[in-house]
Amino acid sequence: IYVISAYGPCVRTTKTSRIENFAFLQRLQALKIEKRAEGYEVISGGDLNFIRTADLDAEGGSPTVHPEQADWMDNLENNCDFHDVQRFTMPATYLETYYHGAVTGVKRRLDYFLASHDTLERVISVEAIPSANSDHRLMKIVISLGSEKIQGPGLWKHNNALLKDDEYEVAIIQTIAEAKSSCHTDDPRFLWEWTKHKVRDRAIQFSKTRSKERRAERLQLEQDYVQKLRESADITEVRNSLHNHFRAEDDIIRFRARLDVAEKDERISPFFFRKILTNRSESNVTSIKTDAFPAGTKTREQTMEALETHYRSTFQDRGPKACLGDEWWNEVSKISETTKAKTEAKITKNDVTRMIHKEMDTGKSPGDDGLTVDFYRKFWQYLVDPLFNSLKASQEKGQLSDSQRRSVIRLIAKKGKDQTEIKGWRPIS
Repeated sequence: IYVISAYGPCVRTTKTSRIENFAFLQRLQALKIEKRAEGYEVISGGDLNFIRTADLDAEGGSPTVHPEQADWMDNLENNCDFHDVQRFTMPATYLETYYHGAVTGVKRRLDYFLASHDTLERVISVEAIPSANSDHRLMKIVISLGSEKIQGPGLWKHNNALLKDDEYEVAIIQTIAEAKSSCHTDDPRFLWEWTKHKVRDRAIQFSKTRSKERRAERLQLEQDYVQKLRESADITEVRNSLHNHFRAEDDIIRFRARLDVAEKDERISPFFFRKILTNRSESNVTSIKTDAFPAGTKTREQTMEALETHYRSTFQDRGPKACLGDEWWNEVSKISETTKAKTEAKITKNDVTRMIHKEMDTGKSPGDDGLTVDFYRKFWQYLVDPLFNSLKASQEKGQLSDSQRRSVIRLIAKKGKDQTEIKGWRPIS
């Protein structure tokens, strides 16, 4: 983490003071971008000596918003991924950090914290604390650095953004063909499992490589941006390229928020981060009381161990299968012969195709392999035969493939129940 303490020249009524302040802001911007390009997470804080808006950042007197300074802040947020932390967390709240005194009654917000999206997600609180020794308030920001391991390895899910990449499309088609030629078995179920395994590995590797390339490209763009600022050269092209990178990163945040509907290029707001935190709280157990931990688990590792022990015991088959007499079966409702004929009919390619293209929702992954419905639709002409043959063999032999017989247990918080107790959570698969 690289922390910058910034104090900008006062912006008065003279043009010279505004020029001096703006030059300082440009140097601050260049330093933030330069240090981020070196691999730091950069946070700056201090008195920048200007207001962004007259209605939310000022009270009393005759507040003036200087276009150069306001535009600089907008550019920093829209093109450089550095954001006004206080305004981001409190978008419609009146804020003040400077009080001239009871005589004038002039109040202004002149002090700012500026940080990236990654840091914004970790912000716990922001405060402006009155100080007896200054007419400015003491600015306090609390950030969670996440020293403790949050959870075990998560479930991988296919990144559907790759489906627009021509090189990725070629790689997956090639992988499907290679899986077929390298699988030496007559069991279609194993071929299907092998194909998914190879495709998943190729998708993960491709995604990692792309991410590494994009990080390197962004690093070079940031270095070029700093150089052009120093040379007072035209920055339009490199700024637009950086902006495209930030838009792609915003798409990732929208994906993590699990929103079904989001406007294209909709600006990332605190709502998205609150949604991410809500998703975490609804599916992550932070502490649980058990016989082994009557006061509650203290670490994530203890919590995970307690949950695994409980559900391993709960779902264990402790006795022989029950035998039911004919009288019990006689009381069970019977389906019609027509319904019976439908349910026992041989599966067809049309059945599988209709299910993938008509019955399943996009964005979902129907299995523990993380491959989404969107992925299946994109490569359906290459996947339909191995999938259909696998299901056909399963129907004939009376047993599905390995992954089709597995499920993932997820805990959902019960409303109105104590989430520190096991009974406050509902397991679903």
